[in-house]
Amino acid sequence: MNHDEAEFGDIPSLPEETRPIFKSICNDIILLNENLDFYFTLFGKDDNFPLFSDTAPAAFRLIQRTVFSDVLLRLGRLLDPAKTGTNINLSLRTLLAFFSYHIDIKDKSKIIFSKVDPIRKWRDKVIAHKDYFYALNPKNNPLPPIRIAEIKSLVFEIGELINLIVQKYINTEMVFNLIQFGDGEHLLFWVKTGFEKLQKERKDVLASIKPK
Repeated sequence: MNHDEAEFGDIPSLPEETRPIFKSICNDIILLNENLDFYFTLFGKDDNFPLFSDTAPAAFRLIQRTVFSDVLLRLGRLLDPAKTGTNINLSLRTLLAFFSYHIDIKDKSKIIFSKVDPIRKWRDKVIAHKDYFYALNPKNNPLPPIRIAEIKSLVFEIGELINLIVQKYINTEMVFNLIQFGDGEHLLFWVKTGFEKLQKERKDVLASIKPK
């Protein structure tokens, strides 16, 4: 982990029984944002795709699929019901059960959970499981469209919801985005630098070859 899980989200003034749940949810949001920021840096700009095609297209396709799938899995897990059958889930709903008497928290959570259906369907039918009907005939069994920008917006709203809880106990806001060394921007920089150097070396070699 690139952040201190032992400290992040540990707010002593919260009700004691909620503190470990709250801290776990906060770390889930941090990791979601980390993956989303990485995805957007690499795949959120059309200008990057020619570079990927010219360098390692198969590798970047794999990275794109893997990060997107991980985002859906993490977000789906965060938005799971508090219980699945006899199993108790450590999800956002588990935490919210302690604070549902606050009207602003209840209203914000309704807005968030009104948007989860497409994410849950993709998680359940494509990422975590392989739905029989969709897999064999996706045209006649379509899934709702899902866009990474909408996911990023939803995760931002979840952060806002968490801060509604925080502000009941302390006068501050939590920030769920980290500045890290070696992130997507650094990867792009080194791929671009390496490719530009390779192009220059090729150009120099061709220029040095004199026709006989």
